[in-house]
Amino acid sequence: MKDTIIEIAIAGIVFAYFGYGTVKTIREYRKYKEDAEQYKENHKDAELYRRPAAFTVFIGCVCVLCVVLAIFAGYMTDKQVSYYRIAYIGIAILFAGLIFESIMKRQVYFTEDGFFLDDMSFRYRMIEDFKIRKGMVKNVKIHFADGREMEVPRKVGYEIQNRYDAWKENKKK
Repeated sequence: MKDTIIEIAIAGIVFAYFGYGTVKTIREYRKYKEDAEQYKENHKDAELYRRPAAFTVFIGCVCVLCVVLAIFAGYMTDKQVSYYRIAYIGIAILFAGLIFESIMKRQVYFTEDGFFLDDMSFRYRMIEDFKIRKGMVKNVKIHFADGREMEVPRKVGYEIQNRYDAWKENKKK
C-alpha cells in the first residue's frame, strides 16, 4: 500500500509538470495559428517559408517510441515497472508538446518589409544584427533595435538574414 501511494504521488507530479508544459505549448500554438491567419489576411503578399518536417517527424517518432516502451516496460524488467511507465509516459507528454513548438519555430511568413515568426510580427528595419550561437547547436540570434533577442533554428535564421540583406539592397536603390 505504501508503494502504491508513492507511485501515485510521483505519477501525479510528473504528469502535472509535463502536462502543464504541453498544455501551455498547445495554447501558444492555437494563438499562433489565429495570429498567422490574421497576418495573412492583412498581408496578401505573405509568403510561407517552411523548413522540412524531418525534425518534427523525429520528435513524433520519439513520442510514439516512449508510449510503446511504457506499454512493454513489464516485459523488459520485473522491478519497479510502474516507475518506468511513469517516466516513459512523462517523456512522451513532453515530446508531444515539443511537436507543436517545433512547428511554430520552423514556419515564417515573409513580406516585402518584414516577417511573422513565433506569434510575432517583425519589420526588417527593427533588426540590428545576426549572431550565430556558439556551442553544439548553432542557432541564430537576431538582435532588434528595441533590445529584444530572438533565437531561431540556423536555416530559418539564414533565410531571414538573406531576405533582410535583399531588403537593404532594394532600399538603397
